[in-house]
Amino acid sequence: VCTIRLETQHTDTDGIVFIELTDSGKPFNPLEKEDPDITLSADEREIGGLGIYMVKKSMDQVTYDYCNQKNVLRLEKSWHIA
Repeated sequence: VCTIRLETQHTDTDGIVFIELTDSGKPFNPLEKEDPDITLSADEREIGGLGIYMVKKSMDQVTYDYCNQKNVLRLEKSWHIA
């Protein structure tokens, strides 16, 4: 079972979105996976790791914790409206 929690904080000109994914699987920190070599073609790259790589590159902050026998991945992204 996976739980997804979404929270936002905002004003008229900026804000932050927080996303928290929690599951009760065995401990696994996806942030420890080595980034894929994106200079290689899709045929040359190993399978796996591209999704978490894209998340790490697009979010302002990504953290992992194993707490109370649960994997907890937290994502944070801020925005500003000019």
